[in-house]
Amino acid sequence: GSDKEEANKIQREGEFADVTKWNHSYVWEKNGFMIRLAKKEDAEPYYAQNYCPLDKEAARLTGCKEVYSREEVTSFFLKAVEE
Repeated sequence: GSDKEEANKIQREGEFADVTKWNHSYVWEKNGFMIRLAKKEDAEPYYAQNYCPLDKEAARLTGCKEVYSREEVTSFFLKAVEE
């Protein structure tokens, strides 16, 4: 459907209401927050925000290791963004 139809559907479902088409990607905004697809330039901030340090309880609950190198995280992130 159209962007407007999608926005109305999302609003009815109580999710993010303001949906706009932006560079062929959807961007959802509500209450000052934005959700969008990840971009290559997000790799370093993603590593810094989520892995410096990685929350020990999150690592325990997910069964992952407690420390990841910058290279491990950013290379995985960039590969995911390209796909």
